Amino acid sequence: MKFYRLWKNLIVILSTVLFFCGALAVVLSITPVSAEGTRILKINAEEISLNDESVAMFEVIKTVGKAKTSERLAITQTKYTLPSFTTQNGQIALGWLYNGELYKIGENITIDKNNREILLEAITLEYTLADGASIRYGEEDASGIRFLAELREENSEKAQPFLRELGVLVLPSDKLREGVEFTYENYGEERECNLKQVDILNGEIYFDKSGVFQLYNTLSNINVRKFNQNYCARAYVKVLYKSGEVCVYTDNIKTRSVYQVASNILQANPTVMLESWEESLLNGYVNSVVNISYDKDTNMAQNICASSNPVIKGVQVRIETNGTVTLILKTTIRSFFAFTFNGQRILYTGQVYDSENGLLTVKFSVEDLTE
Repeated sequence: MKFYRLWKNLIVILSTVLFFCGALAVVLSITPVSAEGTRILKINAEEISLNDESVAMFEVIKTVGKAKTSERLAITQTKYTLPSFTTQNGQIALGWLYNGELYKIGENITIDKNNREILLEAITLEYTLADGASIRYGEEDASGIRFLAELREENSEKAQPFLRELGVLVLPSDKLREGVEFTYENYGEERECNLKQVDILNGEIYFDKSGVFQLYNTLSNINVRKFNQNYCARAYVKVLYKSGEVCVYTDNIKTRSVYQVASNILQANPTVMLESWEESLLNGYVNSVVNISYDKDTNMAQNICASSNPVIKGVQVRIETNGTVTLILKTTIRSFFAFTFNGQRILYTGQVYDSENGLLTVKFSVEDLTE
């Protein structure tokens, strides 16, 4: 009986403390939010502690777009780790806005136990690298391949105060190293790394009537030997976080060659209306590359060319047991500088032209064709 009275008194004391202290009660387990939106606290009286290690309750309200969610947590430490969130296609997840400052996903924010409510807003940016690439038309030394990044003004108002710089990074794809992410921090020292950037704080961004800013990175005056060279591109935005400035990169990386883009445009003609000089420029790109598709089982070969007037009229292929490939091309061109064989770019060749018969003999080695 005495034990019962002690236990009853303990319950009364604890109930009184919980009533006056509110958020300072220890909660050992919490049930899920009910259908009515209330949260039921399940307390094990035998394990309640009212000393300095008592756990405070606080509510985290998260807004992602138009969706708002909340969770009530027990503060066992003074830190809260900012969670990841999903974005729509074409958006970058910049982080969380908290107390007027931007924090990265995965960062910890300090929790004030006297602050019963924490408001977090997910900040996104509609900034993406456009699909594929295009050809810049101009004088011979000004034309080339270009990659486009687009920033949309819509829904970016909350992000704009934290933006410092936009950029598009372009690099020959064979310069990428396995396991090393394609970023300027990792490849900026490469001699062939090409960076186009604009300073947002200096007012270098102007949205057009449709609310879009376009940033092009153009590689012009490309050596003919590199018309079949793949280039990879990636866009980034430099963001000012509470912890400092950081470059945030788009997920998508685009890889294209001048030959590939020019071929695609010619194949789309007449859907894509071209001026005669533009078509001539594109034909110059595709006719400068020998692109051989070869089936060793049937010994059939052809030169893949999107030009309406290809300069190679016929192809023969011989494969030696040591992997040496001999091409015999029917053409009036005495030599070529760019070769692709079954999708593999060939860098070194020996070439002999027979002007009497209009035949160009080309030799090179392809290891994966050896028996």
